[in-house]
Amino acid sequence: MSPEHTKPTQENMKIIALCGMPGAGKSTFKELARHLGVPSWYVGQPLVELCQRNGVEPTYANRMAAGSTSGLFDPANPMKFIQYSLLQMSTRHPGATAIIFDSVRSLAELQFLRSAQEDVALVAVLLGRAERIRRLVRRDAAPAEQVEARDRMEIGLCDPFHRSMGVGQLIAMADYYVLTPADDTQAPSVTLQVGEILQRLGISPSPSAPCQTSLSAPRPFSMKQSNNQ
Repeated sequence: MSPEHTKPTQENMKIIALCGMPGAGKSTFKELARHLGVPSWYVGQPLVELCQRNGVEPTYANRMAAGSTSGLFDPANPMKFIQYSLLQMSTRHPGATAIIFDSVRSLAELQFLRSAQEDVALVAVLLGRAERIRRLVRRDAAPAEQVEARDRMEIGLCDPFHRSMGVGQLIAMADYYVLTPADDTQAPSVTLQVGEILQRLGISPSPSAPCQTSLSAPRPFSMKQSNNQ
């Protein structure tokens, strides 16, 4: 598979690839970035649309099943799905100079993304396991056992849908970290962290954005940058 076939139409597009366990706060990062003028792409959007065309709810299990039955999750071609999703992103955001990519699930996917686009930063979004499970049970109305089974799949302990994952390795290799507070009263700290990351990446908030960040304000949760950035 040649990386040239996956290059976005904007050669100078900056991709902020997210990683993190389910329920850690990746959607919150995307929403805050959107308020600052940065669009986002959900890597599973093609699976959502497959579910919708088939008349089924785009739950996690249904999205994974759609990827398997459609052939997008192909054991013989592990990068087929992310290649297809990247091409869809390029088609739907042709003029974007920066975009949030939600999300990569393995080092192989990250390497493929970086072979297709030069400017890729990896951001890990973190939240403690107990709070993540509590939020997912509440959000998805799923039993804790089902949430924990998904966790095992995300870290690569099982692979029922032929999409090899390894989120733990990605977290270890991230360029930046966002710490999601368990206490909702500390939510403004996430806004500051997102704003600081975008600033370090050379992305200025849009003047028309309804939400602004103050990077000089104190942050109860620190954002760390790895040595390779």
